[in-house]
Amino acid sequence: MQCCVKEAIECDSTCGKLLNCELHTCPAKCHDGKCAPCAEKVDQQCHCTKQERQVACTRDSHDKHSYSCGKQCGKDLACGNHKCKDCCHPGECRTCKLSPEVVTSCPCGKMPIVTGQRESCLDPIPVCEGICSKTLRCGKPAHPHHCTSKCHLGNCPPCNKQTAVKCRCGHMDQLIKCRQLSTRADDARCKKRCVKKRSCGKHKCNQECCIDIDHICPLPCNYTLSCGKHKCDQPCHRGNCPPCYRSSFEELYCECGAEVIYPPVPCGTKRPACKRPCSRTHPCQHPPQHNCHSAANCPPCMMFTTKWCFGQHEQRKTIPCSQESFSCGLACGKPLSCGRHKCIKTCHEGACQTAGEVCKQNCTNLRATCGHKCMSPCHEGDCPDTPCKEMVEVQCECGNRKQMRLCHDLAREFSRIATAQLASSMAEMQRGNYMELSEILAPVKINKTNKTLDCNDECRLLERNRRLAIGLQIRNPDVPQKLQTKYSDFIRNFAKRDPTLVKSIHDALTNLVKLAKESKQKSRSHSFPTMNREKRQLVHEMCEMFGVESVAYDAEPNRNVVATAYKERSWLPATSIMEVMQRESGQRRVPVPSNNAWGIKR
Repeated sequence: MQCCVKEAIECDSTCGKLLNCELHTCPAKCHDGKCAPCAEKVDQQCHCTKQERQVACTRDSHDKHSYSCGKQCGKDLACGNHKCKDCCHPGECRTCKLSPEVVTSCPCGKMPIVTGQRESCLDPIPVCEGICSKTLRCGKPAHPHHCTSKCHLGNCPPCNKQTAVKCRCGHMDQLIKCRQLSTRADDARCKKRCVKKRSCGKHKCNQECCIDIDHICPLPCNYTLSCGKHKCDQPCHRGNCPPCYRSSFEELYCECGAEVIYPPVPCGTKRPACKRPCSRTHPCQHPPQHNCHSAANCPPCMMFTTKWCFGQHEQRKTIPCSQESFSCGLACGKPLSCGRHKCIKTCHEGACQTAGEVCKQNCTNLRATCGHKCMSPCHEGDCPDTPCKEMVEVQCECGNRKQMRLCHDLAREFSRIATAQLASSMAEMQRGNYMELSEILAPVKINKTNKTLDCNDECRLLERNRRLAIGLQIRNPDVPQKLQTKYSDFIRNFAKRDPTLVKSIHDALTNLVKLAKESKQKSRSHSFPTMNREKRQLVHEMCEMFGVESVAYDAEPNRNVVATAYKERSWLPATSIMEVMQRESGQRRVPVPSNNAWGIKR
């Protein structure tokens, strides 16, 4: 063979190499590479002969035929009275702990046992009258507590003293009863959990009685790396994860194969950009308008096509090719399953009703009594005799009072009136008089011209004012408040304190209303100068007395009021505030306005 040939030569003979157990040989045919592990099994029995097992033959186990099962030995001791309590062990068991050769003194060790006093491990161990004084687990390590009971057999009773315990983190420093102490005094642990952040800055330490300084985070980072395929295998850390260190040694091509990135290619590298048209198969026949890409789906085709809407109402020529259809926004109009109504939904896709769905529209048949729609849920046959719930506007004889009432309430009231008229007519007929019953027995049509409200005092006052206005040739006499001016207490008190300002506002509003009445426009406005809050309130309340709208603009301290008088809605009060104040005070003269009537500081 040539020296450069690397192929292995194999024959048909048995391998015969020593296996990993270093005892048996490989039974396979001649082969390349390492031999398989030894398939032989070794039988083992525990030292106490209670259990058996089989283990694989290895270098460590091929010559070991016994093991420890971990259970109590249980063999009879040499004394013949007790059993071994040690864990399963090799060799002979230890001497009985109660044997006379082992126990040579009392339990506390202060009084020796006389030779011959105990001849068997079953004989009782004598105790002395002294104090036990055995060292207990409680107390400080340098000064532990001692048993204060008399010499006794078995374990010492619990200590009745207290031990000063200080945990390692220093949070707990107190006296604890020795019987409650479960560890050494210098190894106590408190239950306080550490709330400091670990080195990663993300997780809390959360350990009990923590004394760490660095608080290294033991958790794995496990964040997805920038490649999007692998996860960070470093311990939890601060900052961003390092880039993925894995690389590929295969060429990375674009989707069409025209562009290539040669190895090594770092993990997460995107396919090379390609400016050639997309070479994939598309559902439409339009040429692709996008370049070669590696996305799962191609962008939708945006070429304009002519398509019908869902309900076949209209056809549009600007619908993208990728869009199957569209909603024109009109009502669907398809007949429903009831046969009486049409779908009122906006132009939609699919069926108008689901399987088993009934029509939920209201019946639109006109009632014979009032002429309103039935409005009951869609039904078969004649409309049910239900009260009409249509709201009807009713008014009094003069039209001043208006009110919305239910149609069936009016019908019931008209029926009651018709019944009374019919009874009156029947009484007249019994007296021999002739009466026309056709109008009484005719069905009553409900409409807003029905006079069902009675005129009140306000109606009569308006009628009186209207007639008076006709005689005096006064326009706009229809509002009683205009003839009965009543100023508020705020205006009256302000007029007493500053009559000049009040008169100036009154004159400005009077001129504004006159201009609005004489103007060809619908309204006229007047802007008052800057005022404080109290004076602005005065302007607002004075505007109400003239039927003028008032709005405050700007922010403090430049806030002012703009009054707007409408031609048809504003009026002049019958009496001015100054005349009212003169009558109350008995004055005859009105103060003359000064140059600084608005109280503006100069």
